[in-house]
Amino acid sequence: MPMQTQMDEDTLAALRASIEHWQWVVAIAEPIGRSNCALCDVFRGRDTLEDCAGCPVRAVTGLKYCEGTPYGEYENYLDYDPPVEDEKRIVLAQAELDFLRSLLPQEG
Repeated sequence: MPMQTQMDEDTLAALRASIEHWQWVVAIAEPIGRSNCALCDVFRGRDTLEDCAGCPVRAVTGLKYCEGTPYGEYENYLDYDPPVEDEKRIVLAQAELDFLRSLLPQEG
């Protein structure tokens, strides 16, 4: 998956905040959605025709709403009944965390 080499300060701050939040999700099983995502706070809802425009996730996947990332499988897994098996949830959350980390600009 291609990594961005440049990112403005606001986008980088939102990406880092999202990474930090997903570290928390992995650690304590906290659900995450649009209302908890720093990237969504910055890039969603600005222009309904171009939702997520400028988001580093969309820049890599070409899709809105984190489609094409591990987030979709994580979100679907949380909707299962009976309750989520913690080990599987951690694996899925870790996959999203790893994906978000891959979006950090390369230094050098």
